[in-house]
Amino acid sequence: MGVVVVEGTPKSGSLITARFALDQGREVFAVPGSPLDPRAQGPNNLIRDGAVLVRNVDDILDELSNEAQNYTELRQRPRAEPQVIENIDDSTLSALTQQILSEIGSGSVTVDELRRQCQVSAPILAAALLELELAERIERLPGSKISAIEGGSSAG
Repeated sequence: MGVVVVEGTPKSGSLITARFALDQGREVFAVPGSPLDPRAQGPNNLIRDGAVLVRNVDDILDELSNEAQNYTELRQRPRAEPQVIENIDDSTLSALTQQILSEIGSGSVTVDELRRQCQVSAPILAAALLELELAERIERLPGSKISAIEGGSSAG
């Protein structure tokens, strides 16, 4: 139902996980920390960008109280078969990353718009976006938006 980030630098796995949680419509919670501690930069930035500030467990439970009922109802439904994640080779991934960069251009675009424009499955798009993000060619913005980073590294 959500992700709680306790510490992490701006490019840490914790922040990547939080971004994926947002893309999946899950709530993101963050525990604030000292602005002087580099490990607190990630959660502090998440709070600045709209994550729920967590002082104690009650903050999480209060936020999820309405979601808990929906979650209970969902768990009682029959489970669907798990999706098979497609494989993608390096050349296809490279072509897709170039297509993504051209679709974004100098503005920003939502992940859903990119998926429709590129006509790829969500897991394949997620892999390409992660590749671009790690190469510092794109950045994620609030609202599941993506924008290109000018002058990003040329890895890809």
